[in-house]
Amino acid sequence: MKKLLFAVCCALASAVHVQAVIIYNGDNNTNTTTYGMELGLEDYWNSVVTINGYTAVYLGNGCFLTAKHVAPPTGDGRVNININDNVVSYAYDTLFGTKGVLKVEDLPGVGGNVDLVIVRILDAPDLLAVTLNTSTNEGAENSYIVGYGKGKGNPIANGWEWGNDSTRAKRWGFTAKPMAMTQTYLQEGQYGVPEAGYYWLTDPNSSKLLTFFSPSFGENIAMGIDKDSGSPLFQNIGGKWVLSGVAVGASPTIYNMNPMASGYTAYERMSTYASAINSVVSAYSIPEPSTWFLLGAGVVFVALVRRRK
Repeated sequence: MKKLLFAVCCALASAVHVQAVIIYNGDNNTNTTTYGMELGLEDYWNSVVTINGYTAVYLGNGCFLTAKHVAPPTGDGRVNININDNVVSYAYDTLFGTKGVLKVEDLPGVGGNVDLVIVRILDAPDLLAVTLNTSTNEGAENSYIVGYGKGKGNPIANGWEWGNDSTRAKRWGFTAKPMAMTQTYLQEGQYGVPEAGYYWLTDPNSSKLLTFFSPSFGENIAMGIDKDSGSPLFQNIGGKWVLSGVAVGASPTIYNMNPMASGYTAYERMSTYASAINSVVSAYSIPEPSTWFLLGAGVVFVALVRRRK
């Protein structure tokens, strides 16, 4: 049975899109490197990039995953990928989806309105492909978010203003254990709600995960806001770091710059879509940089052998 847990007055479709990682108990220089990350998680630090300014995560075989509502424009045949402040222009696969962008909702067996897209380039960047989570046990583990976005600005009552574009940086932070939830319209009195409106209900079968924010959660607690939709949510499940969610929305309380108030960040749930996404990524094959070296060495060796004959 679904259980009423947290209420908001607007549907997810009209919720503010998540756009930045803010570290509550630190300044704008907090957590901008892998220092302090849990062992193993730092391996994915380079795998979180921006594509034309929007956060994305590398899946392998030239494929990147990001939020649909920030899908990078691909009108000129190339995209700019920022890997730790090193921006490189790559040609994208014009035959992949629509101009290099494939909507996850269009994959076989998915459908609906899914705020995820895959972008594919015609190259193999020197990045570690993340592993998608297939377990529905996300609620048993803590989680971390990594992304680019604005930092803090001037302090105000119960919080601070968001900074300007000059405060944007790649940051990581701790988030609470995610919960699978569905937003549903309830009539007054239903489940004991005081008035009709949209409410979040716990639902183990939901395709959305929510993490809730509170300053009392401890050191490095973070939330996502301005310029960071597409940010990955990582968890250690079964002894392996996996991608459990991609940020797509946030509660108005957080967006309105009152971090003292509890709020949520919403994610598309990878355990719902991992199989469909993996099928697409595995259908393509681009030799990784180390493989290119080995292939090149093989060509040289064959050439030498032939010359000796």
